[in-house]
Amino acid sequence: MDTISNKSAKILARITSYVFHPLIIPSIGMVMLFRSDSYLQLIPSKFKQLIFLVFFVSTFLIPTLTLALMALSKRFNPAMREGRDRIVPLLFTASSYFMGYLLLARIPASGVFRLLLLASVIILVSLVIISFGWKISLHLSGAGGLLGGIIALAFRFGFNPWISITILLLASGALASSRIILEKHTPQQVYAGFGLSFMIEFLILFLV
Repeated sequence: MDTISNKSAKILARITSYVFHPLIIPSIGMVMLFRSDSYLQLIPSKFKQLIFLVFFVSTFLIPTLTLALMALSKRFNPAMREGRDRIVPLLFTASSYFMGYLLLARIPASGVFRLLLLASVIILVSLVIISFGWKISLHLSGAGGLLGGIIALAFRFGFNPWISITILLLASGALASSRIILEKHTPQQVYAGFGLSFMIEFLILFLV
């Protein structure tokens, strides 16, 4: 019975890890922000579509294609079991995010979203540095960054995204448990990933 329970828990943990993959989280965040009860709803639809397209391409499509191409090499371990295995993918991802940051400068009403990407680039560079000696959780880094960004924008523009915050808190808890159940990270690595990204995203979006 315990064996069946453990298998079920691991299957659920894998599903949770895929659903809230770090490369998907920025797009989830964009949908939440555009649907929030804030001035962001007043942005014309054509600009929203362009902003979302830049986000999707720079934070999901290009990094995903880069990982797929890297996986063709025998020297690259797609599982990235060690912290150092993630350094090159993180650098490519940071470059793609920065490209998105530059492209958004051409789109009106994209200032806040440029800040989101700039903060994310700083987070990715921090993760690269940490990964030289420690395997910090990228999944929880994504979740923490998104939560920190939404809370900072709520303070900055005076709206109350309580539904988004509740969903993200529950998802972060489930994701943290999943990474520990799958033995991908220790609790310390999970907490550190969440806390680091939350702090960086919150401070930049609230203060800059």
